[in-house]
Amino acid sequence: MAEQLFASKVARVAGGSLGIGKASARTLASRGASVLICGRRDGPVKDAVAELKGEGLTVEGVAADISVATEAERAVCFTVEQFGGLDILVN
Repeated sequence: MAEQLFASKVARVAGGSLGIGKASARTLASRGASVLICGRRDGPVKDAVAELKGEGLTVEGVAADISVATEAERAVCFTVEQFGGLDILVN
C-alpha cells in the first residue's frame, strides 16, 4: 500500500479524466486524498470516476471547463459540497 501522504486532504484535478490528469488523480487518491476530477466532457469524466472508484479510491467528478470562471467556481463549490473543503488544486 502506498504511503498515505495526503490522508484527510481534498484535491481537485482539472483534466482529471484523461492522461496525466487521471494519473495525478489516481496517485493523489491512492495516497489518501479525496479527489474531485473535472474535465470538459461528461462522458470521459464519468468513465474515469467509475474506473478509479473500481480501484477502491475516493473520487467524484464533474464536467467543467475551468477556463470559464463560472464553471471553475461551480467545480470548486461541488468539491466543497462533496468533501467539505479543498486543499490541493492541480491545473
